[in-house]
Amino acid sequence: MVGISDISGKETCIASDSSKMSPVVEKSNLRKSLPSLATLNSSEECSGTSISSSSIESMKDMKSKTEVGSDTEFLAFRMHYLIVHIAIMLADGLQGTHLYVLYEGYGYSVASLYCLGFVSAALASPFTGPLVDKIGRRRAAILYCLLEMSINTLEQYSNIYGLIASRVVGGITTNLLFTVFESWLVTEHRKRNFPEEKLEIILRDSVIGSNSSAIVSGFIAHHLADYLGPVGPFQGAVGFTTLALLLVFRWEENYGSNGVDDEEKSMTTYMKDAFNTIMSDSKIF
Repeated sequence: MVGISDISGKETCIASDSSKMSPVVEKSNLRKSLPSLATLNSSEECSGTSISSSSIESMKDMKSKTEVGSDTEFLAFRMHYLIVHIAIMLADGLQGTHLYVLYEGYGYSVASLYCLGFVSAALASPFTGPLVDKIGRRRAAILYCLLEMSINTLEQYSNIYGLIASRVVGGITTNLLFTVFESWLVTEHRKRNFPEEKLEIILRDSVIGSNSSAIVSGFIAHHLADYLGPVGPFQGAVGFTTLALLLVFRWEENYGSNGVDDEEKSMTTYMKDAFNTIMSDSKIF
């Protein structure tokens, strides 16, 4: 107890028990400490925000790098296919522009040889697609290039048996030309998980390349015929086909069947399915 004298001389007692004052002190200290806790929570929230922002930024960077890598891979795939496509279309255009002149110069019936090629193509067309799917598109593309090189070599000699053989094989290669390369492209594009809309870009470019090749091959064939004679365009066709063959060797193999049931289909089954499709579609039959 502490005695204090007031003005009236009376003594006033003030309790100074520390135990009674501690709740007040603790409450005061707690109030003083609250700003510190708030500051701590604020700093933690800021830290969490900065971590979250950095994670989002890193994810965006990874996504951007992935898209760039995918675009680069697609561009390489696109250019590789288009070079092959343009090379084979140039070769096909070179031999087509001067075939009539060549047969006429040899003194053989142009109509008969031409007709033989179309009949061969008609007879072989039902079997071409299933066989290509079974042996593989890459192998079929290599086979096409080798056959075309053989054909254009035989065309350079005035031998009726060689010309007949070239026309028969030419009908088969015509079917291969318009089935093998595009089917390989579609399957390989999806196999590599490229966006489906980008497939339309390559198909569009291939159509432009085909039309452009038909025009350019006429100019090239004309100049080759001037310098090398009537066999010049066929020699040029061999050169372009060789270029395509070297690039096709780098392709990965793919097939037309994705399941066990498809792989076990026979040629007769394929023919029946094709016939039923034709008969059931009013737009075809």
